[in-house]
Amino acid sequence: MKETDDDDDDDDVVEFNTELREHAGDEGHFEGSGTNKYDILENYYRTMYKIRSTEVYQRAAHIMKLNLMRDGSIQYRGHIIIEHSVVTKLLKFMFLTFSLIGIMHSMVRIDSLNWEHDTSYTFEAFQLYDLHSVMLDTIVFFIVGRLCVNKGVDHLGYVVPLIIGMIYPSWTNDWGFLRHSVSMYEIMCRWPAALFEYVLGVVVIDIWLLFMHLRFAHRNGILLSKGVEIGVCLLVFLAPVASDPNFHLHHWFAGWLIGMHASYNKWWSRATQAFLWGMYINGIAVYGRDHILGCSYSYFAGVSSFCNFMSCNLVFDDDNSGDDGEPVAHYQPFVAPDWHNCSSG
Repeated sequence: MKETDDDDDDDDVVEFNTELREHAGDEGHFEGSGTNKYDILENYYRTMYKIRSTEVYQRAAHIMKLNLMRDGSIQYRGHIIIEHSVVTKLLKFMFLTFSLIGIMHSMVRIDSLNWEHDTSYTFEAFQLYDLHSVMLDTIVFFIVGRLCVNKGVDHLGYVVPLIIGMIYPSWTNDWGFLRHSVSMYEIMCRWPAALFEYVLGVVVIDIWLLFMHLRFAHRNGILLSKGVEIGVCLLVFLAPVASDPNFHLHHWFAGWLIGMHASYNKWWSRATQAFLWGMYINGIAVYGRDHILGCSYSYFAGVSSFCNFMSCNLVFDDDNSGDDGEPVAHYQPFVAPDWHNCSSG
């Protein structure tokens, strides 16, 4: 994919006009009589083209696409400070991400908003425990999400949906039926009917976005390569943990894993990516970067590090003795939740 600062959204009109001509007769009229789907779609695209040709639309589009700072190399009095545009874009993406994490962290803790959050998760805790992992997440998202070749993120076309995605999860916490996580235990045992209806609506939007991405990939001959890319990411990041009963699909993880594959230089793809990255920022700022294996990972880390607070889980085997004649000590196994019988472990 070539690096470009120009929006190619108007190519939709050209692409669809090509399709329309393929279904037209020798005289340029559509087959069949009366109104059909091609007439309706042709009128739609012609209307959209007229709207996009207006001065108001052009000015608004220019404002939405205008970068706050240029994407190229940065120099000062002849001295190169940042050599490559990719580094500039990465630094802008990091600055935007960590600035919004700090803003969201403070925002959700405003008493008047009464938004749900982890009261014990301070910004100092973020810097001490999560900063390193979030930095790695950001770099992977930047590379896989093609932010290194697409337009820099410091423009309203990216920032607006990002902020919406950042605020939306906390705002919807006021909707009581959404206060459930995505795990087999929660789905099978605790989800109310209203949540299933909400998910259905979200699925409809997701299907449309998926169709748009698949159509774009097919038309540009990159469908196979995109499939391989997604497959590798799922194999590396999801497959090893998905079958574990402790697996919890935190919304920070979902936004990160899905969002980086919405990487096309089209408004609907950029908006999708930005919204999902906003979800990631929300998850980090509100609850912290909790591990996707939850208590299972915490237990493993405590045992493998021989932490003193894990001594309460030590069990002494009187039937087996070590070389010194003392009973062999081992940790009790972690009891995982079971969605088959709704046992919480």
